[in-house]
Amino acid sequence: MLVEIECRALNAAHEMLVQDFEPRDALNYLDPLGIFTEDNTDLIINMSTRLERIANFLRGYRRHATELGPLIGFFEQNKQHHIADFLNDYIQLGIEDPDYLREFVISTVFQRQMLDRKLLLGNVPKFMSTYSRDGFVERVVKELEDLCDLGSFFLFLHGRAGSGKSVIAAQALATSDKLIGVNYSSVVWLKDGGTTPRETFHLFCDVLLMLKSEDNLINFPSLENVSSVVLKRMIANALIDRPNTLFVFDDVVQEETIRWAQELRLRCLVTIRDLEITNVASPPCEFIEVTPLEPDECNNLLEAYGMPTPSDRSEEEILSKAIELTSGSPAVLMMLFKSCEPRTFEKMSKLNDKLEKRGLAAVECITPYSFKSFPVALKRCVDLLTDEDRSALGFAVVMPPGVDIPLKIWSCVIPVDICSNEEETLDEEVADRLKRLSKRGAFLSGKRAPVLTYKIDSLIHILLKHVVDLPTIRLGLSMLEKGLQELSNNNLPSTERAPPSAVYSPRRRSTDLYLAEDVIRPENYAKFMKVHAQFYDTLRNFVS
Repeated sequence: MLVEIECRALNAAHEMLVQDFEPRDALNYLDPLGIFTEDNTDLIINMSTRLERIANFLRGYRRHATELGPLIGFFEQNKQHHIADFLNDYIQLGIEDPDYLREFVISTVFQRQMLDRKLLLGNVPKFMSTYSRDGFVERVVKELEDLCDLGSFFLFLHGRAGSGKSVIAAQALATSDKLIGVNYSSVVWLKDGGTTPRETFHLFCDVLLMLKSEDNLINFPSLENVSSVVLKRMIANALIDRPNTLFVFDDVVQEETIRWAQELRLRCLVTIRDLEITNVASPPCEFIEVTPLEPDECNNLLEAYGMPTPSDRSEEEILSKAIELTSGSPAVLMMLFKSCEPRTFEKMSKLNDKLEKRGLAAVECITPYSFKSFPVALKRCVDLLTDEDRSALGFAVVMPPGVDIPLKIWSCVIPVDICSNEEETLDEEVADRLKRLSKRGAFLSGKRAPVLTYKIDSLIHILLKHVVDLPTIRLGLSMLEKGLQELSNNNLPSTERAPPSAVYSPRRRSTDLYLAEDVIRPENYAKFMKVHAQFYDTLRNFVS
């Protein structure tokens, strides 16, 4: 079997071979070397079209030849020096100077119009071109360029549902004229989202089908009764014809997909919400966190789609409120914009009120985003949490959004099941639970300076306020008030709490959101609810 650099050389020369190569002549030249069996030779010779003969000749040569030299010798004897020189130069540069190799391929065979065809054949979705987060797109392109010479790797794009991970990945592949066709010979994009081992098996059945050519699919056998071991061997065999392929697994939610990709030594770009599943991946691994839009990016997105610029202070406040409520989520901001008809700030103000009073379901609509309902997207993340983490998330509803809240205050309400009454043990358990919520769906965000704090944003708070049952909210308020009082008396919050599950049901009331910027000092912990009196007054009215 040819080594990978020689397989890649044949792939790079494919356009030249299509224009100026007859496999029947090469088979006669190579016959004394015994690379092809008599049956294989007859099969290729008797094929009706030259394209079929080229495809099957290359398929057989990759598997049965030990080096590219004999084929290069044929091209030299046949006066096809342009092909022989290209193959020789490709292999030499691939070994001695990989960076210059890419420039060589661009100048010799790769044309920009080939990129669209490769993206189409690779199932890469065509996302919006009106607005692009150029910083993230450029980071993805650079990481993929730096990783392309490795035999296998994972590049993880992680962030909350609706943060635009898939859009950024697709824009990176479509923007660069070097990634697909030069750095990588081809691309395969597949939507995952599976939560069972069987769904992972079906995903990699699709991987195998995507690696096959149309001719090979005509008589392709059913994979229903194939074992996972056999399927992996079939994929490994198919990869011989598709060396240096970039695989994009979009919306991976279980570690089984990562394990399969690692066993097959694939080069992978993966979009995920749950950062913990990356623990099963072995290096090399790189990570890019897709953070929410900054306020100026939100303005740019809306302007790019035709929202008018605010003309006075009142309209600026309406726009700022919309950005605050959507917490920089491109998906929710797009839903808000699509629901804003006519495109006026008066209409946007009414949508802001609906968001506060009725929750995220108030702006459900069809957009380029995968889900028409953002609560449905977030609910899938919630469903994957453990019961303990789901309960902790439910109690986060009693924390004011947009505020960096110290761990000690969180310890007053986060239910933990431990035997020790030691303060340090309690804090460590609460910190672990909050950290998991920040990694498994980005429900919270944390900071370590000046003290360890965690923050819930307006978007997640709106979700929780309309799905957590009222008794849980009342209990959370009571626990927080009692815990803060115990902190002021230098006592520990009680650890003997029976954590009720957060029950999800629709609610009708609204709350005003109060935003504070400074981290509260330890000596003022007892005053926390007074500092945020507006928030807690409206929350008490909400549950009364």
